[in-house]
Amino acid sequence: SSCDFSRIACVFGGRRPGLFLRQELARRLKKSFYPPAVFTIDEFMEYIISPKKPLKKIEELESAYLMYEIVKNKAPYILKNRESFSQFVPWAQEINSFIEQLDLEDISDGKLLNIEKSASIGYDVPESINKLLTHIVNIRSNYRRILSEKNLSSRGGIYLDASRKVNECKFDDFDAVIFCNFFYLHKTELNVFRKMHNNKK
Repeated sequence: SSCDFSRIACVFGGRRPGLFLRQELARRLKKSFYPPAVFTIDEFMEYIISPKKPLKKIEELESAYLMYEIVKNKAPYILKNRESFSQFVPWAQEINSFIEQLDLEDISDGKLLNIEKSASIGYDVPESINKLLTHIVNIRSNYRRILSEKNLSSRGGIYLDASRKVNECKFDDFDAVIFCNFFYLHKTELNVFRKMHNNKK
């Protein structure tokens, strides 16, 4: 019926626009209706990977401690002058943020190895960052492996997996998916949007 929007999904950057959409539909229709499904982009990326079951996401502090353990075992020089976990937390958050950006932009380990090569000859990189870059592939791969073993997901990992699995997702619950009001797109988001457009969704 003209008041059934339940087979349309609307994807926004955040949560608030979906509330405004429902309010505006109610104001215009002035009668009961079935609203569209509303997702944040984070929720939609999770839906692509696991439509029926929420993913278990790693908490920020747990992620920082995991990074501390990985660095302690794989690149202990990074702990110099910040040997305790409490001292290392800000640096762990920076490393986690960097890995998240790598995942969101779908930057492969191969591209990182080129950065490592530049870092190893001291190309335009401060020494502390230079040393980190020479080990980032190893740190990242260990981080991914441990998350997988613990059946946990990170935001960047979810986006990366979604951009690779979107073609396998049939989206049978929806006739159309509308992406609303995006200004800047990560490469993983672009990949998802492009593949869904090519699949006429």
